Amino acid sequence: MMFERSQELFERAQNSLAGGVGAQVRSFSLPTPIYFERGDGSKIYDVDGNEYIDYLLAYGPLILGHCPGPVVEAVRAQIDAATLFGAPHETAIQLAEKLVEIVPCYDLVRFNNSGSEAVQAIQRLARGFTGKPKILKFEGHYHGWYDNIYISHLPEALSMIGLENAPWPVLGTAGQPESVLQDIVVLGWNDLEIVEKTLKAHGHEIAAIITGTIWRSSRRRSKPMATRSPLSSPSRS
Repeated sequence: MMFERSQELFERAQNSLAGGVGAQVRSFSLPTPIYFERGDGSKIYDVDGNEYIDYLLAYGPLILGHCPGPVVEAVRAQIDAATLFGAPHETAIQLAEKLVEIVPCYDLVRFNNSGSEAVQAIQRLARGFTGKPKILKFEGHYHGWYDNIYISHLPEALSMIGLENAPWPVLGTAGQPESVLQDIVVLGWNDLEIVEKTLKAHGHEIAAIITGTIWRSSRRRSKPMATRSPLSSPSRS
């Protein structure tokens, strides 16, 4: 594969975009960040004409693939009606009703601009409702890049993370204040017994448990990865 045009765009972008890309994770491609120009169904095409199968799907939203006809038609119809409201509108109700209908655990919906913003909202809601200060999270789970939750995602070295049954909370990057660590409890993934012991000992100060359904990434590899969190089982909801 050739990447000359992507390399040219990356060099140009560094004069106006911090890091030359719109998000840090997009800078990791080798030999250069790859710049794309179009997509069709399951395929995407970069500026050098290379074709790829798109397994990423924009991290989830493109579950129907690129440019599916019904979606394109609906977007065009909405653009003809209005581009954006800073006020209530019926389409928001229609979407919320559909989500409540198809997702068993949804009773009510609140829309957010990003996953990071939604995580901030649920932390505040949990603390406000329970009156408790702390959030329990797991090593390797990513819940956004905000200071109070970007903790123990991918520590730089094993020496930083402590014991498997008693991990240390680790800040994600320079620039995060250490004070945020006092409101986070970090546990290793895939050990329900430790979770239950922690809740018995510290449940009086834990407002909520936040978890993904699978172990996404971690420096620690000593235990087999669970394909599903026991905390997400319907019997524990």
